[in-house]
Amino acid sequence: MSIPVVAEVQPTAKLAVGIDAKPFIPRFARVEQAAQTVSMDLCDRPVYPKSSLRNEETGTVVLRFKIAASGLIIDNTIARSSGFRELDKSAFAGFSTCKFRPATIDGRAVPAFAFISYVFTLE
Repeated sequence: MSIPVVAEVQPTAKLAVGIDAKPFIPRFARVEQAAQTVSMDLCDRPVYPKSSLRNEETGTVVLRFKIAASGLIIDNTIARSSGFRELDKSAFAGFSTCKFRPATIDGRAVPAFAFISYVFTLE
């Protein structure tokens, strides 16, 4: 008997610029247009670890990261752990395949913080 497995990436709507969805605005910037959030172009599904399947481990991993104005990931950390090391590691591995477009203010790319959630469930 096989166990259906789901490891999914939450939709782009979960990504938000700044902390608590507040835009990152440098002190010297004059904002004449609303800030645009970081957007995700492509992200592979993480692999559900076999040991986690055997132990029926489930959970949500939330990663916090900073995107440079160039679109590169310059910092990332676990904002909320699933409680299981293997699930957290798998979320980082899936995250490493993601491609992003940076946030913009007044049409210019700016560095910004964002979040992404990975949900691991057994169906």
